[in-house]
Amino acid sequence: NQFHGAAFEYLENRNLNALDQAYARSNTFSNPRYDSNTFGGAVGGPILKNKLFFYGLYQYNPTGQSSTPSPIDAPTAAGYSLLDSIPGLSPTNLKIMQQYLPAAASPDGTTAKVLNTTTGNSVAIPLGVLPIVGPSFVNDTTWLINIDYNISDKDQLRGRDINDKQVGFSSLPALPVFYQPRTNTSRLFSLSEFHSFSPVVLNEFRFGYQRYNNDSPAGDYTYPGLDAFPNLFFQDLNAQLGPYPNNPQSTIINTYQLIENVSWTKGRHSMKFGWEGRKYIAPQTFTSRTRGDYEYSSIDLFLRDVTPDLLAQRNVGAAPYSGNAINNSFFAQDQYRLRPNLTVDAGLRYEYHGVAFGDTLQKLNAIASVPGLITFGSPQAATNGWAPRLGIAYSPGAKATTTIRAVFGLSYDKTFDNLGITNKPAELTSTIDVTTATNPSPNFLANGGIRQQSGNRVFTTATAARNATSAYLDDQYVLPYAITWNLGVTHVFHNDYTLEVRYVGTKGVHLPTQNQINIQSKVTPTTFIPTYLTAPGAATLAAATISLGTMANLSKFDPRYAPYFPLAITSFPFIGNSKYNGLAVELTRRFAKGLLFKTAYTWSHAQDDS
Repeated sequence: NQFHGAAFEYLENRNLNALDQAYARSNTFSNPRYDSNTFGGAVGGPILKNKLFFYGLYQYNPTGQSSTPSPIDAPTAAGYSLLDSIPGLSPTNLKIMQQYLPAAASPDGTTAKVLNTTTGNSVAIPLGVLPIVGPSFVNDTTWLINIDYNISDKDQLRGRDINDKQVGFSSLPALPVFYQPRTNTSRLFSLSEFHSFSPVVLNEFRFGYQRYNNDSPAGDYTYPGLDAFPNLFFQDLNAQLGPYPNNPQSTIINTYQLIENVSWTKGRHSMKFGWEGRKYIAPQTFTSRTRGDYEYSSIDLFLRDVTPDLLAQRNVGAAPYSGNAINNSFFAQDQYRLRPNLTVDAGLRYEYHGVAFGDTLQKLNAIASVPGLITFGSPQAATNGWAPRLGIAYSPGAKATTTIRAVFGLSYDKTFDNLGITNKPAELTSTIDVTTATNPSPNFLANGGIRQQSGNRVFTTATAARNATSAYLDDQYVLPYAITWNLGVTHVFHNDYTLEVRYVGTKGVHLPTQNQINIQSKVTPTTFIPTYLTAPGAATLAAATISLGTMANLSKFDPRYAPYFPLAITSFPFIGNSKYNGLAVELTRRFAKGLLFKTAYTWSHAQDDS
């Protein structure tokens, strides 16, 4: 029933921070930029005395720091002049390169080779290191509003609204000219009603809504003759030209939540029961290499506009993904006090995770199924999501100087949307590769590169569908889960000494891991090129039945899939497992006047086969 307020500021600045000795040892005697200022205020108080109350908080945190991108080589001004004078180069490609890759100020002794199509000789193009300075900052604004309403002695209403907005630049591209503004917003709203049926029966009903919005644009850059500005990489310059390769992408996740919890205390039992339902509405757009990814070993190939020799790949048919799904779960738990010094907790939770709508579209590729081998269909939701929990707290004897606690539990995780986003059926999207390293074609970009397609594809034959298929989702959702167990013993002796020993173990099961299911090793116990420790004779070589050429021509596909799928099929079988074991020992000695001495030892071991 009183108003209260607060204002605060927390400042970090490079000029206030001590110099890191790592910089001093490298003869750098000034801190790189790092300026962060967090300030805001809070206020709370009554709206109606004893009935209705509010609380509000606002916080703003701008952070600026230096960016340290990888060094890039670029032609000097003299190098660009030489390029202008070489006949036969693509004027469009050279203009793009001059526009977005500025000339280096001075040569560093390195050169790039460019073929003079008139004389047939290579021209050495002088290079220099291109200094890169780009913006790197994030401005984070957070605010929240709480409303508490005491309806009566038996009913209370709680409202919470929390918001966060981050504004900054995506500094992932190599060149600052391709940096793009990036905004992330998130909001969480909840409204809870608490009702007391009696002193031993309490009820909570809650509605929750959460929204997350992340947009990563690629910008409005244009490339003459192409439908999108591609991702270009030149190995001899260590330079990437173009927006960030994985942009554009966007994610919107709307989560609606209903929760009903009941707490009931009866005798030595403290029981809890609850149900939660979630509705996800999650339109997302992410397709790697959707603008085309063209990688060259040298700028010579790019400027002569022949087919890239390292990589020419594009994902076509960039269809949005829908993560719409419904999840349900419920639990029951009993904390039973068997004796004053012994309490047992026993609980059971059930999880049901619905199949995201985007994953059900796997059925579009049913024509590519191979009976008895692989089936393309709508995945089915797992129905075995039972998760037991058990805990014990025990203090032997009557002195209460020793406490033993042990817990075992199992919990499930939601199958994340990225599995379906990156494994769409061929009818919606597929990867196009152009392999011409041995026979480069002219006018690759002038002819449009790999063109994006419009609309979904329809395959009339199983062969055509299989030829375009490069991804597969299991037809059964197998939920990843974690098993956790721990044991802790605390003992107080000589009044002022406390020894605590704790052990914790976890195991992750059915972790999603990517696998190419039709890849096999070319080298086998019977198919290999022998290693000679001395030069073999002519007769030995003549008798050899396997050469490097025959190895290169061997099928790389699993024999079961080779007759059907010429592309490498990426799938996500749930085969990953992880294990962790940890032990902690801690000894505390209490002295007078608030002095305390503590020593601890921790051992841990992690193992993961994913």
